[in-house]
Amino acid sequence: MKDQPESPTGEWVLVQIQRNGEKLRLPETELKCEQQIIRMHFADGVSGTIRVSFHAEGKVSEVDFHPESPDDLLKGIFRLEADTLTICSNEKPDLARPVQFRSDEPDRVLWTFKRVK
Repeated sequence: MKDQPESPTGEWVLVQIQRNGEKLRLPETELKCEQQIIRMHFADGVSGTIRVSFHAEGKVSEVDFHPESPDDLLKGIFRLEADTLTICSNEKPDLARPVQFRSDEPDRVLWTFKRVK
């Protein structure tokens, strides 16, 4: 039986994003996580809802991003340390799940969020 990791329920703000090993210009982004739903809101008015599932496999806490099409499933891992949520995810659905929190591999994104207090 899989252990249930601590869920990152709450409100978060993006503090860093990296792709292919490089820090990107930070879009003003808010993230709200409510059970199995993540709502992202960008400063330019764009927003979206992503259905997710959080689960533990061994010592790794996994996150799956479920878009409208099952063929577009994105796999990632996450860690929750106090008020910091880190997600490492693929940008393409056909890639294997990341095993480390690194963005220096092709088509990997490392997101760092801080909890809104």
